[in-house]
Amino acid sequence: MNSAVSNYLLQAETAKDKGDYQLAEQLYRQALTLDPDNVEILHRLALLMLVAEQYAVAIPLLSKSVSLQPENAYLYYNLGLAYQGHQDIDAAIHYYKIAIQKMPDFDLAHNNLGVAYQHMGDFSSANKHLKKAFLLNPDCIEAYFNFVQSHKFGKEDKNIVDIISHRLKENQLSNKDQAKLHFSLGKIYDDLNQYEQAFLHYDKGNALKFQGFDSNQFEQYISNIIQVFDKNICKKLQSTFPDTQKRFVFIIGMPRSGSTLVEQIVANHPVVQSGGEIGFIGDIVDELPELLSSEMNYPECISSADKLLINAISLKVNAYINNLNYTYQVITDKSPVNFLHIGLILILFPNSLIIHTQRNPLDTCLSCYFQNFEKQHQYTYNLSTLGHFYRQYVRLMQHWKTLFPTQLFDIQYEELVEKQEENIKSLIKFIGLDWDEACLEFQNSSKHVTTASKWQIRQPIYRSSVGKAGHYQAYLGELIKALDDKSIN
Repeated sequence: MNSAVSNYLLQAETAKDKGDYQLAEQLYRQALTLDPDNVEILHRLALLMLVAEQYAVAIPLLSKSVSLQPENAYLYYNLGLAYQGHQDIDAAIHYYKIAIQKMPDFDLAHNNLGVAYQHMGDFSSANKHLKKAFLLNPDCIEAYFNFVQSHKFGKEDKNIVDIISHRLKENQLSNKDQAKLHFSLGKIYDDLNQYEQAFLHYDKGNALKFQGFDSNQFEQYISNIIQVFDKNICKKLQSTFPDTQKRFVFIIGMPRSGSTLVEQIVANHPVVQSGGEIGFIGDIVDELPELLSSEMNYPECISSADKLLINAISLKVNAYINNLNYTYQVITDKSPVNFLHIGLILILFPNSLIIHTQRNPLDTCLSCYFQNFEKQHQYTYNLSTLGHFYRQYVRLMQHWKTLFPTQLFDIQYEELVEKQEENIKSLIKFIGLDWDEACLEFQNSSKHVTTASKWQIRQPIYRSSVGKAGHYQAYLGELIKALDDKSIN
């Protein structure tokens, strides 16, 4: 490697360490112009793109890398990661398998292959590879956690409890790894109906993850949204740019309220494609002040907008959607936190529809508390902040229902469980689609699931989660107080 290339690499690594990914990418690419077949540079740039979640950019870089070093298991593994991030689970499985062929004891490849099989609903294969991962490497904490999430535990599974408990006693584990193991034990003890032990471990896991959440600031944010998005501004700014030929159905609500179930039901219709949690609305929100040339943050920056600017943003978003290469007529976006942005969604996409999933408040919040969220949702790691967040969510949803009564469809999880066919037919009718019996067979779908509910969603609709908070009533005092606090607006 010549000195100029080495210098570019050194500068790129420094920029990456400082979090300046854009500069790092430029420097890696400059190095590649001098040495285009250098696998080290190709690989480093691809890893940077994986961190930046630019999977479509990483794939050709890694594809070229494996053609140059066809025996390198790590390159195939990272290519699998790129395809998994790109939502091509079949390709991810293919490359993870090659990585394992090249290196049979590759624990991370076994772990990720197991997760990919979970997404496809093949839990037998998933558990085989996840178990292999932590048996090969007891430090592969991710594999314990992933294994537990797709297995219903009985008394015969005491061995895994002993293994995980033993790992927890080792002091060198990070807080993140300790939390994963506590969440794992919580799930196992919950399966075993040992509710005191289950809550003890969930409580410890959440305490390890909680870094604070400013409930007062969030309440003010909700107040600002309600103040900015009134009937007049929504009518004034509503885009007149033609929607994409695809129709979006946004499935929103609290996390763990049944949104994945509803998405799978809808997505099993022949003309509907599951987009999962696409996240592009959040990207628009982050970019909006700059797009509007406003010095104010969102949502206040909306006051700087006019219809011309909104049409330009709508055009940009439509171009982005077209680049996603969706082939179906109707696309779902199941990002629950989009409940914050319904006003913006219906300004940019006037013909889109909103499905609002609801569930018993205590059951919803408890399920959030029991979920080891990887991103966002810091409010879920504390019972008081969780209850406060829920109250603000209810307040904002009441506002949206007043503004958009015909474009929001409420579906109650408990009613869906009790009267499955009746509620599913109403849901499909709201979207404006012809009825198809496939919507009743969602658990047999061949479409992959990438959210935390990937095991539950492959089962028929079940009743065991209805009223589940009753088992934990004795431990939920802080949550109940926050949900009932009349001082909260």
